[in-house]
Amino acid sequence: MLKRLKKTLAITSILVLAFSSISFANPVDENNVNYEELGDPVASATIRGYDFTYENAPQKVKEEYEETCRELNITPKADDDIFIPEQLASTYLITRSTYGYIYGEYVLDYYVSSFRVTGKKSYTVSTETTVGYGHTKSGNPVHLTQLLVGIRNHPVKTDSLFGDDTYNAVKTCQREFGISADGIVGKSTWSAFGIRL
Repeated sequence: MLKRLKKTLAITSILVLAFSSISFANPVDENNVNYEELGDPVASATIRGYDFTYENAPQKVKEEYEETCRELNITPKADDDIFIPEQLASTYLITRSTYGYIYGEYVLDYYVSSFRVTGKKSYTVSTETTVGYGHTKSGNPVHLTQLLVGIRNHPVKTDSLFGDDTYNAVKTCQREFGISADGIVGKSTWSAFGIRL
């Protein structure tokens, strides 16, 4: 009887500890950003479009993705995400009846020191990150860059790879912002995008 009582007490203590630590945990994401401490975002925007995997993407999307992968010496994977903003749907002949897509959206929140993106995949990117040739050329920072140029009405295929289309769209946006049009996304370009969301 005493053994059973000790066991019950131990399990109860563990559960109380586990749930109390969860209920009082700070809302910190994978990059150790605590959004509760940051408060409300400075600016927010939403972009809508069509999400595909490389494997299920329309042929033209797939071919362009393969070309960018070759350019960056990356091997495409079947489950790589490719997002086509609504503004580009007709370019790729995408309609609501196109096979293999998920229609969705990404919400971008700007906090000066970082951006938070929520959607099919969610992540944060620090404004200390530098994106472009000779810097970060793939991953979430590039994905964010591609979403930002899309919001500025220079949409590109959002495939998380920094290729010529993304480079040229960044330069166009930089010219519009009145900052150095070098195609590199650093602090001043992040800020220019952020305050114009």
